[in-house]
Amino acid sequence: MKRIISVLVTAVMIFTAAFQCSFAAQVTAEEAYSSTGKTIYENTVQNIAKESAYGSEWHILGLARSQYAGCDEIFEKYYEDVVKKIKDSKGVLSKKKYTEYSRVIVAVKAIGRNPKNTGGFDVTAKLLEKENVAIQGLNGPIWALIALNTDGYADSSAEFKKTAKEYISYILDAEKDGGGWSLNSSETNANADADITAMALTALAPYYKGDSKVRESADRAVLWLSENQNSDGTYSSWGTVNSESCAQVTVALTSLGIDPNKDERFIKNGKSVLDGLLGFYTDGGFKHVSTGKLNAMATEQGYYALTAYFRFTGGKTSLYDMSDTGTAAPAALAKAKLVSVKSVSKKGVKITWNKVKTAKGYQIKYSAKKNMKGAKTVTSGSLSKKITKLKSGKRYYFKVRAYKSADGSRIYGGWSSVKSVKVK
Repeated sequence: MKRIISVLVTAVMIFTAAFQCSFAAQVTAEEAYSSTGKTIYENTVQNIAKESAYGSEWHILGLARSQYAGCDEIFEKYYEDVVKKIKDSKGVLSKKKYTEYSRVIVAVKAIGRNPKNTGGFDVTAKLLEKENVAIQGLNGPIWALIALNTDGYADSSAEFKKTAKEYISYILDAEKDGGGWSLNSSETNANADADITAMALTALAPYYKGDSKVRESADRAVLWLSENQNSDGTYSSWGTVNSESCAQVTVALTSLGIDPNKDERFIKNGKSVLDGLLGFYTDGGFKHVSTGKLNAMATEQGYYALTAYFRFTGGKTSLYDMSDTGTAAPAALAKAKLVSVKSVSKKGVKITWNKVKTAKGYQIKYSAKKNMKGAKTVTSGSLSKKITKLKSGKRYYFKVRAYKSADGSRIYGGWSSVKSVKVK
């Protein structure tokens, strides 16, 4: 009997394992992309409702470049919070971590706004501070170069061109023997790393066709990535097989015009880089390692990697080539609507109005004359306002409009219709 039970348990275990593998294999890139996008969207909505959207750059990048529907309010909130952060910090996002500036440039440009004038501040100018950019090792120049090439900022002036060339040289000089790069360029004996190699390739991609030195170095790095791919299509970083490495390689290959799902150099035992990435998919996102759980960083990187892939297969510009976004004008505010105007006390009136999406506040105008001659103006950050010291027995007229701040100036929505009330 014990033997029969043992056989049955073993059979169940085998069946369960087979079922799990079968289920994982059934997940397509399209399915993973759709469900992960939903997770990213819902988490972003929840997060920005509780706190500043500053710091959500990778979510913003994925949503913007995937053209995920219904994100206008999210993007407006993110931009407003970035402007506030910049103004509150007087333009200093960090003194030692200059990837903060690169990250903001990437996200701000992704939503079609102008990093050269964000709250009256030119974020791109900070990337001219080469010594500070390099404090983070190779990571700093890599992301500075990516940011400067989102929409031609690297070519916007002689100073920017010179700086971009210096970042290119910095990256090329840090190449390891045998190809590829490691995070700490000063460690001559350090082995190349898949993550940083992929990121370096992404940064160099805009120069691949026009610069022979870049092309030679990039070709060696591509070969290194091919030779160091695991047998199941995945990649390892610092000795750990992980999803983020697969994501970064996917972004790099698509930036170079290489199909990560079809190029034979990146298919091992029938498993492509994309297959390797999808192997980390779990319900609504990605795991860092195969034995782990849903992971925030893995999910955001997995999502923008799939975005890069589907942009590539769809014939669109690469993930970080945002020349297709243009520079959007601030989104218009809807016309406000007065809900009620009531005399609630002697010489006092309370007015209420509807909420206008993305509004930061409301301006109320009132007068004892219907044509608003001699009108007074007050503001409110809520959806109501009590106005006192009015004349008893007098009829007053009221209207309201929403406002928000963008690029250092105030933008107004349309005035509501006028409502009146006789004061007690």
